[in-house]
Amino acid sequence: MYGWEVRGYGNTVRGFTISGSYSAGFDVRGNGNLIEGNEIFHMGQDGIWFFGSNNVYRDNYIHDILRVGYSGDPHADCFQTWAQDREVTNTLIENNVCVHNRTWGSNQIFMVESRDGYIDNLTIQGNMFYMYDTGETLLNINRKDGQYPITNVYILDNYFENVTGTGLAAIRMVSVNGGEIAYNVVVGYDQVFRNNGSTGILVHDNEVQ
Repeated sequence: MYGWEVRGYGNTVRGFTISGSYSAGFDVRGNGNLIEGNEIFHMGQDGIWFFGSNNVYRDNYIHDILRVGYSGDPHADCFQTWAQDREVTNTLIENNVCVHNRTWGSNQIFMVESRDGYIDNLTIQGNMFYMYDTGETLLNINRKDGQYPITNVYILDNYFENVTGTGLAAIRMVSVNGGEIAYNVVVGYDQVFRNNGSTGILVHDNEVQ
């Protein structure tokens, strides 16, 4: 079984329950699409893969990401992109809930890389993220050496909780140029933000509990 593959333009996918995919619940590569109000669980890897431009991901519920009985370690994330074969621009990810309750292996809130194309104007706002693993369970905007630019990333008004109380930074940016981290509430992490070589990031009005 496979999740939704959205390759077209201007589509709305709303109100579905997606389970049992061998990859992600959604694999979106078109432009101008709305992915809204869906429930995603028991995937092979991640909740949502996002590519393309002018796409909106809103009010989705992602939980129990890996399939029952899955024994591998696919690096499970709520959301992931690596800009495969195209840029990722003008993306809005808002009001989603992710309950990522795996306690072994590699688990993150987001994994954003620009391996195959640049990323610009990514807004992540009003979401709720619950992580059940210790350590590096973060929202990771990670431009590796030699990758395309990642610019203008806005992380606003989100709720981050590591329920173990032993999470490291909730957000990390590596070599990002421009953006804002503001009005987020962070629970069970040792800090809001770890900066690795990023520039022009405005950080203000976040709360650590």
